[in-house]
Order: sequence, then structure tokens, then C-alpha cells
Amino acid sequence: MQTFKDFKVICILDDCTDKTENIINTYNNRLNIEISKGNWHRPGLTRNRGIDLVKTEWLCFIDGDDWLTSNTAIEDVITKINALPKEIEALRVLNSASYDCPKFFYR
Repeated sequence: MQTFKDFKVICILDDCTDKTENIINTYNNRLNIEISKGNWHRPGLTRNRGIDLVKTEWLCFIDGDDWLTSNTAIEDVITKINALPKEIEALRVLNSASYDCPKFFYR
């Protein structure tokens, strides 16, 4: 479990016909999860659906072939973001190799 607790997991199921939703639901008692189902059939449209559902200042894409390698990954990224100069107001993209999280974006 992540040490940073103030986050929501948004799972986008794009024309999903397997038991993915059942597996996701087993984590409902430990995580704040929202599931969105649709038939977008294109990664860009699926990702845009996720962006539409985000209500926070920051979002992080973690695709099916990504994973967080430590329990402090989100907390570590937030700490590094908060240490950045305040003059940086444009889109901030943090490199996964440096920050232990696949793709973090400022909204």
C-alpha cells in the first residue's frame, strides 16, 4: 500500500470482456476506486476519458505494463514536485526513470 493516502484510482475498462472488473473490485476496501467502462478502442480516447474523470490538480498514468516499485512512490513524486520552483506553472512531465512513477502531469 502507498504511504500517500490522498489519491483516487480511476480504472478505464475499454471494451473489457475478461474478469478485470472483478479483480479491481477486490481492492475496493483498500483503495478509492472509480471504474469507467466504454468502447473507445483507441489508447488516446481511453486516456482522454480518464483525464475527463480527474478532479484533482495532479494525475498519474499507470498503464497495464507499468507498476509502482515502492510503497512510497506517490509520496516521493509529490515531495519532488513540491520542491520545484514555483515559477514552473506550465505542464510538468516528470521522467519515470528519475521519479519512480510512469507519467505524472500537472492539470
